[in-house]
Amino acid sequence: MNDEDDFFCPEDEAKVNETLPARATWPVLIVDDETAVHDVTRLALSDFSYAGKGLHLYHAYSGQQAKTLLNQQPEIALVLLDVVMEHEHAGLEVVDYIRNELHNPFTRIVLRTGQPGTVPERDVILNYDINDYKEKTELTAEKLFTVLVSALRTYQDFSHINRMRYGLSQISHINHALLQIGTVADLADYLLALLGSLLSADFSAKIVIDGVLLAQQGDNTDEPMPLQAQEPIYSRQQAHLQLANEHLSYIVVHRSQGFDEAERQLLAIFHANIRAVLPCWQQKIT
Repeated sequence: MNDEDDFFCPEDEAKVNETLPARATWPVLIVDDETAVHDVTRLALSDFSYAGKGLHLYHAYSGQQAKTLLNQQPEIALVLLDVVMEHEHAGLEVVDYIRNELHNPFTRIVLRTGQPGTVPERDVILNYDINDYKEKTELTAEKLFTVLVSALRTYQDFSHINRMRYGLSQISHINHALLQIGTVADLADYLLALLGSLLSADFSAKIVIDGVLLAQQGDNTDEPMPLQAQEPIYSRQQAHLQLANEHLSYIVVHRSQGFDEAERQLLAIFHANIRAVLPCWQQKIT
């Protein structure tokens, strides 16, 4: 677990403006009005790891604090949410806020209650878009681990699908976009912007067409080795995308944390589309 947990307390409202850490951790929000619940949960999850990543815990002590933090931190993966706080339906109002005001279907929500009779489980499951409902007394450290892994696995799958869907929607416009581009400078700007929409973090890139360096973003890219590649070639933290067989047109993309599976799939589709369309574009402007 990341030791730098974030706390949202009445005397420390500035914490709500902190940005999420790099996605080397899973951002999880604990919402409960009892400090002891936060302490016990934190201790139980102190050595948690899933898919090679630990946790970055955020803490809110009321429903209103949770809403404020969620508005500032939209990439929270999981909320462990108490039902009864400042009033008996405070937690359910947070659920409604996440799903219907923030329009966030991805964050996983696990309700935890110490007063199960206050809001019947069946009513909550039927009427609110939550992912699990647990009594605090049944959540041992082992069961809490199981709940988190299940929730984070689902969040990971949904995030992958959403990123793929968005990336594919951007790539689908390549043919039409190139018809509107009339200069190599505009082409380079378009390709850099498109790469930015496909990758989830900062990157460096170099674009060379017909042996001419058209654009460079950042300075971490190396010249690629001569390739005969129909697919992207990955070397260390770089992706080499050869755009023509004569080795004079290529894109090199560098990311210090490497590329995840969604990005590799999107870069492969981006690469194939640019390879197919670039010759037609070159004929158009000559």
